[in-house]
Amino acid sequence: MHAIHIHCEAAVARYLAAQFYRFAQAHAGLCQLAIWFAVLMATSNAMADTYVGTKENPQAETAISGRTYSVGDFITFDDNLFRLPNETSPAESKGVAGATRSDSIDRATARFTGQWVTIRQILALDFSINNDRYFNNTYLNNVSGTAHLLWDWTLSKWTGQVGIDHERALANFANTSVFQRNVIDTSGYFTYIKLQVRPSWAITANVRQADTRQSLVENNAYSQRTTTGSFGGQWTTSASNTLGVEYSYTRAEYPYATASSDAFQPDFHDSTTSATFRYEPSDKTLFTANAGYLKRDYLDQRLPTYSGDVWHANLKWAPGAHTAVAASLSHDLQSYVENQTEYFVDNGRSVSATWTPREFFSFIGSLSWDEQTYIAAPIFAATTLGRRDTFKSQKINCVYNPRGWLSLSLGIGILERDTNYALYQFHDRTISLGLKITL
Repeated sequence: MHAIHIHCEAAVARYLAAQFYRFAQAHAGLCQLAIWFAVLMATSNAMADTYVGTKENPQAETAISGRTYSVGDFITFDDNLFRLPNETSPAESKGVAGATRSDSIDRATARFTGQWVTIRQILALDFSINNDRYFNNTYLNNVSGTAHLLWDWTLSKWTGQVGIDHERALANFANTSVFQRNVIDTSGYFTYIKLQVRPSWAITANVRQADTRQSLVENNAYSQRTTTGSFGGQWTTSASNTLGVEYSYTRAEYPYATASSDAFQPDFHDSTTSATFRYEPSDKTLFTANAGYLKRDYLDQRLPTYSGDVWHANLKWAPGAHTAVAASLSHDLQSYVENQTEYFVDNGRSVSATWTPREFFSFIGSLSWDEQTYIAAPIFAATTLGRRDTFKSQKINCVYNPRGWLSLSLGIGILERDTNYALYQFHDRTISLGLKITL
C-alpha cells in the first residue's frame, strides 16, 4: 500500500513540476527576481527574530545512538542540460546523435544514517544511493551515491577520527567538451589526530589519500591519485575561540596519463603555510578564517609553477529562532575534477539565508558568484590563454513537512557563466519537485 502511495505521489510531482517548468520558461525574469527577493526576505526576518541557539558538532559525551531511513523521488527539469551557448544543440556542436538540449531527470533515492555511541566513542555511517533516469537522453542513465564510515574516538588527551568514504556521480557538463556519460568514482580514507598538550594548547595532524577514476576512455588521463596532509598547532583563547598555524601539502599523480615524450605530465605537488582563526563572540555568531601562501610545482616544465596567497573567510549568523544567515569570501587556486589540468585563480563570494517561519515549512535561498582567471600555459594556449569567467548561481528551495515523516520540496535554480571564450558561455534554468519519506 505504501508503495502505491509513493508511486501516485511521484506521478503528481511529475505533473506539477511540468507546470512549474512551463511557467518558469515563460517568466524567467520573474523567477530570478523571486530568488533575490526570497534571500532578502529571509535576511530581513533574521534581523527581527529572537535567537535560540544550538551548538554544532556534539561531542561523544552528549551524542546519542540512533538510525534513520529515508526514500524519495525527485523530478528535475533542466533547459540546458549540457551547458551550451544559446541556440546550440548537442547534436550540432558535438555530433551526439539524438541528444537534446533540455531534459527531465527522475532521481529515486534511498539513504541510511546510523550512529552508535559507547563511552567517549562514536561510530557513524551515512550511505545513500540514487537511480538517475533521463527522459530524453537515456544514454546518460546512471546510479550514483555516497558512503561515509567514521570512527570518532577519545583516549585521555588524544582525540581523533578515522574514516573511509566513496562518492559516485555523473560528471558536470559545464566543464567538459565531451557530452558522453562520464561517471566519476572517488574513494578515499583519512585519519585525524589531536593531542591536547595543555588546556589551551593542542597539536593536530591529518592525512588523506583518495583515488578518482573517470569511466570515459577519453578522460581516463585525468583520473588521479592524491595524498594530502597537514600538521599544525592550535591555541585556545576561550571555550570557543582558537588561533592556529598549519603546514599542509598535496601530492597528485595521474597514473593513466599518456607516457609519450610529446604528451604533458600533469603530476604536481603543492604546499601551503597558513594561519587559522575561529571567533565566536556569542552563541549567535561564528566567524572562521584562514590565510596562507601556496606554492605549486608541476612535473612537466611546460606547465607554469604557481605561487600566491590563498584565503577563506566565513561568517555564520543566527539571530533568530527561525533564521540563519551565512556569507563567505575566498581567494583560491581551483580546478574542475573533470579536467584537472586547467587551473584558475578563483575569487568567490556567496551569501545564503534560511528561514523557518513555521515548524512544518522552511525556505533556503543562496547567491554565489565567482571570478575565475585561468593560468595560461603554452600547452593549453588554445583553451586558456587570457580566459576569464564569471560564474553565477542563484537558488531557492522550499520544504513543506505536513507530517513528521513526509516532506515535499520545490527548488528553482539559475546558473550562468559569462566568459570571453564564447564556447564556454551558457545560461541554465532548473526546476525540481520532490518528496521524501523518513522513518
